[in-house]
Amino acid sequence: MKKTGQDNLFSISGILFRPLKSAVRRGNGRNFIIVGLAIISFITAMSILAPYISPHNPTALDIGPPNSPPSKQFPMGTDLYGRDVLSRIIWGGRFILLVAVTAVVICMTIGIPIGLLAPYAGGYVDRIVSLVMDSIYAFPSLVLAIMIVSIFGPSVVNDALAIAVVYVPTYFRVIRSQVLTIKELPYIEAAKSIGANRLAILFRYIWPNVLASVVVIATINFADSILTTAGLDFIGLGLPVTLPDWGIDLTYGRQGLASGFWWDIFFSGTMIVLSALGFSLVSEGMAERTNPKLR
Repeated sequence: MKKTGQDNLFSISGILFRPLKSAVRRGNGRNFIIVGLAIISFITAMSILAPYISPHNPTALDIGPPNSPPSKQFPMGTDLYGRDVLSRIIWGGRFILLVAVTAVVICMTIGIPIGLLAPYAGGYVDRIVSLVMDSIYAFPSLVLAIMIVSIFGPSVVNDALAIAVVYVPTYFRVIRSQVLTIKELPYIEAAKSIGANRLAILFRYIWPNVLASVVVIATINFADSILTTAGLDFIGLGLPVTLPDWGIDLTYGRQGLASGFWWDIFFSGTMIVLSALGFSLVSEGMAERTNPKLR
């Protein structure tokens, strides 16, 4: 049967787009990681270079007319105190990323060792640690963070500690479940039979098989830390209001939103979403690359 022009068109399009579809189907994890790292790199570079690329002092008052809309002089407008929104956006990533990095380091320092040691030891040690972790995990994360910051006061360190306390049980639960499975495998029994001690088994045979999951949890932890920090800032329990911070700018921008001053809350909110999205994409990509079922 002779092919029509429409059939030929479909055949040509299939030939052209089949490799693209196949590449996308095979490389979703890689693409997520690339896009996520690009977003994270951009925000990190902007934050590090803030003293050199910021057009104005982010905390200086009355640089321009209050609540001035975006213009050539102020590309992102000014807030209700006459501060340059662009300068505050450039500087705002410094402190929110500092909190996220500190929180993740604390989480990993506490969560990884107890996640490895408690289930491997077993018995009452595992039961007691699991009970404590499950008790912490049962609390709503933001409520627990608000309680901790309310007790110790707002600061970079206290915000990071509050987020770390909330997220340590996640590291523990994921690592514990894998350790309980891995320690019963034949190659662990073989390692024991040749005289390997507990530390050697944990860090030479078990830890490498847990590492991929830790990386995924850490990237999720980064995204959640950014959102939690912004939430604490928004309700007045986050970083000091004297610092340029995206979450604090959300609070200021909310006051002018009803009057049509949208730019402050829009740009700061966009940066928070982009930061969390970058880490979430990396996490999703790592999960797809390391999990055969997702691939």
